[in-house]
Amino acid sequence: MANFYLKFNSEDDSIDFNNAVSIYDLGEILKSLFSAISAKKKDNIVLSQVTDNCYQVGFATTNKFLEKRVEDLGQEIIEKRDLELSPSKLKFKKAVAKPMKEKWYLEILNSDKQPVVTLPYGFEEKSIEYYFSNKSYEGFITEIGDKELNPSNLHIYISGEKNFKIFIEQDQHDELAKYYRRAKVRVKVRLKKSLTSERILSAKLISFKAKADKNFPYNIDEIDLSELNFIYE
Repeated sequence: MANFYLKFNSEDDSIDFNNAVSIYDLGEILKSLFSAISAKKKDNIVLSQVTDNCYQVGFATTNKFLEKRVEDLGQEIIEKRDLELSPSKLKFKKAVAKPMKEKWYLEILNSDKQPVVTLPYGFEEKSIEYYFSNKSYEGFITEIGDKELNPSNLHIYISGEKNFKIFIEQDQHDELAKYYRRAKVRVKVRLKKSLTSERILSAKLISFKAKADKNFPYNIDEIDLSELNFIYE
């Protein structure tokens, strides 16, 4: 069993009946949270606590990994630009920002009821310090393109590296498309990383090379898909 909590608070105790979070906005936050942490019905996330002296709601779940996913989600929506987030995480970010008022903040608490992430008013507009580094990855292309056909958002995901998009140019897209789910590629990527948390904020493809492995089937349909780590939204 695992627990996590969401707690709205303010610097000047301004949260009251006349200045509060509507049940509609809270519902949007919880609904989008469910998708953003890739929760399933079998995880049995239930309301475990409502605290009457502040805006704090607690949740219990049979999936022990969800507590960490909620914490990671909070860090991610603070540090990443909208373009760098998956659609489900971006929806959660907007749902949290919508009811926030000046001097308010939302805390994410762990099983010990200790704050692990704080989202202050205006968090979605703040910028953070970062640095760049280069790194290579190897795997299958498990997603390519952009669902909205936006050329500035063309990207790929590499199997085993599901936590961040790798942005690509149109000419790279045209070349990489032939290897989608068919052959391993080795990619060299420029990473943008948070200076404080070391989290990857975004990634851009520098170069790539298809792997020629005579011992590996060229068509991915010939192998067990359970061996691959695909991205699902």
